[in-house]
Amino acid sequence: PASVRLACEKGGGDRGRVELMRLATGEGALFEAVVNFGELLLDEDKVALARQYLRRAHTASPEHPKVLALLAESYLREGALYQPDFAIQLASAACQHSAWLNPRALHSLAKAYHHVGDRASALMIAHKAKTVGVRVGAGDRDVRILDALLDDLSGTSPS
Repeated sequence: PASVRLACEKGGGDRGRVELMRLATGEGALFEAVVNFGELLLDEDKVALARQYLRRAHTASPEHPKVLALLAESYLREGALYQPDFAIQLASAACQHSAWLNPRALHSLAKAYHHVGDRASALMIAHKAKTVGVRVGAGDRDVRILDALLDDLSGTSPS
């Protein structure tokens, strides 16, 4: 499933997406495929559908940090499903279940705090996310996203 997800991201697009969808649907679906398909749908801004797959993954593994973080992110999307307070609860659980060592969970929590206007908490958690991300070797894209959030929270981003 990870290679299929990579194919979707790197331009293998439709074929990779179809394969990932096949692995994520039906009886005996692979957990990682369900999570990755939910993440792909969230990336495509198909929030309600993404949440269906992420809830399915959550049922299978209620303490999985990535699943909790992705669910939190789904509640930060503008629209009828927007619930930043609930996103804080989910992202906090993701952080706790990863012993505060999962950069994505930390990033989700920082974004959730930012959405409710708690800039100090958001900034503190975003710094922690970057520190952890550098330590565990997060990808350049993830570090750039954290840097952008830190710039926004610090008020140094160009307007």
